[in-house]
Amino acid sequence: MDQRDIIMLTRDYCENINWVNKPTILLHDALPNLLEDPEYVDLRDRGRTIFMHDEEHTLNSKIQRAFCPPKVVVHNPCLEYIKYIILPWFGNLEVVQNEWNGSTKTFVSMEELSVDYERGYLNSADVKMALEKAINNILEPVRDYFSGNTKAQALIMACQLQNEITGDVLKIQMQNKEMRHHRQYVLNF
Repeated sequence: MDQRDIIMLTRDYCENINWVNKPTILLHDALPNLLEDPEYVDLRDRGRTIFMHDEEHTLNSKIQRAFCPPKVVVHNPCLEYIKYIILPWFGNLEVVQNEWNGSTKTFVSMEELSVDYERGYLNSADVKMALEKAINNILEPVRDYFSGNTKAQALIMACQLQNEITGDVLKIQMQNKEMRHHRQYVLNF
């Protein structure tokens, strides 16, 4: 279900319960999944996105698997995370350039980072390491909160269960669609 469907359902629901004020829904850019295929929707593959409660080693593994083609700025999930999360949060991104000479370069704008990345002055491994470090710095207080709070841990479990159920429903819907398509093909043959 896409955002438009959800918005329409929400508006219809509000009309059905006779709410005078319809909801205001603000949409924003969604972060891409970390894997190569932008249409990849297997909700059981936890490597496609970063969760607030991901442990450091889990997050690092996800970012190492992330799609980050050399010298390609467009549709690059790692650069999108930097653009929409890291630079607004910290105001800069510090990248250790291991391949060149181990020097450190600090980027304060996405334009500056994009130019260096497209020209090959930065490689994807260095960008991923900088992204790992920055996101781990953001998530450390969140991890501390979840590790010491049983109610928060129960919430995580409920969300994971819902994710699994949603994944099963999507899988069944896709199988049904394939079966209908196959049945139509057989009947038309």
